[in-house]
Amino acid sequence: MMYVYYKCSVFSDKDVFPIGLFLGERIVRNSMLGGDAYSQFFSAAEVEKDDWEPLKQGLFDKDYSKYEEINNRAVEYYKHNSRG
Repeated sequence: MMYVYYKCSVFSDKDVFPIGLFLGERIVRNSMLGGDAYSQFFSAAEVEKDDWEPLKQGLFDKDYSKYEEINNRAVEYYKHNSRG
């Protein structure tokens, strides 16, 4: 998400997020273990909002709304571009 936030992509007209094995592993861990580090990390953001530690440390310019915008774009991207 930081890659897109800071506009590092060579595709300036569209969002490009990484698609890797972590997505499949996330689904498996969720079903087998009832959670995984990715889900816990992003769930904490939804609960803590501006008090979320990564924001307090400066990610997304310490602004939850900026994080939320990029996260929503990532969710949409993965809905339309994930394998499987």
